Amino acid sequence: IYEVLWDAREQLKAWAQGKLPAQSQQALRDAELYLTVALNLVRGSTVVSALGQDDALKAVLAKVEALKLEQQPATAIYGGLRAVDYSQFKPRGHYTKSAELQQYFRAMMWLGRADTGFSLVRAPTGSKADVPRERRAALALSLALKASGGDVRLAELRRVIDLLVGPGDELSPEAFRDLAAQAGIAGPADLGSAAKAKALLKQLKASGAGTQRVNSQVLVVWPGDPKSEPAPVFQFFGQRFLIDSFVMSKVVFDQVPPHNGARRWMPKGLDVMASLGNDEALRLLADELTTYGYAAHLKTLRTLISGYGDATWRATIYSRWLSVLRRLNDPPT
Repeated sequence: IYEVLWDAREQLKAWAQGKLPAQSQQALRDAELYLTVALNLVRGSTVVSALGQDDALKAVLAKVEALKLEQQPATAIYGGLRAVDYSQFKPRGHYTKSAELQQYFRAMMWLGRADTGFSLVRAPTGSKADVPRERRAALALSLALKASGGDVRLAELRRVIDLLVGPGDELSPEAFRDLAAQAGIAGPADLGSAAKAKALLKQLKASGAGTQRVNSQVLVVWPGDPKSEPAPVFQFFGQRFLIDSFVMSKVVFDQVPPHNGARRWMPKGLDVMASLGNDEALRLLADELTTYGYAAHLKTLRTLISGYGDATWRATIYSRWLSVLRRLNDPPT
């Protein structure tokens, strides 16, 4: 992954030496900052910015090191302000066993989380973002990945993880390049074209690409507001869609509105088992269901999941494991 990031950044650096429109140059700088943050996380803060952005680089790395949850937009990046949950960068599981694994974990968090990616159509609720600028930066990343040859190596890694875990919950670089090609965008010089930018936005809205199914970032919302849904995003190597993550994201506030003044902030593993059809889990959740009034949400999830066919349960190693857990629902013989 280090080589893929480095080669893509070198491509951005080479393009930046040419005569390009101001918006194209800004897109290259934003993309370079994004990649240089990732390179530092992989190697432990030893890589300087290739385009003279060391101050911005150090500011982001300091926030990652602090491991704090930002509840209000506080990270200044790409011409806007956003709230980032840096607490997610704390290594866990087997990633704590060595310095190299901890660095890899943090780098993949940066490359995969929605709150560190790029908004494509509208800004996440509560943030302040220059969405056209972020869209150009995301496209610059996609083009650099292709031009540097990194897309082939990244695709190989993606296929393995898709088999083990599942597909990404984002717009991939490959899919973004396809949409851009349909809008007539072929290289960095096209990033400054207003007409092509308008065509790309039309393609994005029509396709619905990048829409998140699992919310994993801070949103400032009003319960029940349809505009509070996460904005479509682009990530270099997005986190994966998991059935259990989807369940857990749907049984907490704000997906579950306040019930008699009580807000459900944290899900339980029992929510997943109940959604998979386990009646004992429902019995154990009785107090939660009474306190937070989310029985209808759980029933909807249970109905949805019960409709999954063999193709869904056999699609990945992860989904096969969940399918095994479903056998716990069977009455003993």
